[in-house]
Amino acid sequence: MSCYVVAASLNFSEGLSALGSFIGLGVAFLLLFLYDRFFAKKNIEEEIKIIAVEKYDPNNLEYDISCDENFEHY
Repeated sequence: MSCYVVAASLNFSEGLSALGSFIGLGVAFLLLFLYDRFFAKKNIEEEIKIIAVEKYDPNNLEYDISCDENFEHY
């Protein structure tokens, strides 16, 4: 939007202003992609460790999960 306003204030035609808007959108997505790729993921240090793999047996559950118990009725 701001690219369109800047281009329109420079007396570009409406078509060139719209093109400038899409170019600005593409540059913004590129900058966000680069930021996410190189900077944002460095701050996340999360490790998943598998400690056991067990076979699922629906008859041997330690607790029962039912929808009615988890929601209050109003």
